[in-house]
Amino acid sequence: PETARLIRARRRTAHVPVIFVTARDDDRRRLTMAYQSGAVDYVTKPYDADALRGKVAAFVELHRRSADARAVERRRFADLAARGEARLHAVLE
Repeated sequence: PETARLIRARRRTAHVPVIFVTARDDDRRRLTMAYQSGAVDYVTKPYDADALRGKVAAFVELHRRSADARAVERRRFADLAARGEARLHAVLE
């Protein structure tokens, strides 16, 4: 869980999906701690490699879509700010 907390604490990696892969599935407290520390999934061994690759691909795609949505929102905000600034200049002139 500490690694996930460190990943989440850094601005540059805060949005990186963390999947725990462990040999232990008998301790539900560890599972709870993993999710509380920012994990998006918790996989126990033995695991199906194709299923894990599919999960990683899905989380990467969700991350990409989220980043795209944030970029669109930033552009929209910049456009609104530019229009507001133009209106302010027009009023002041």
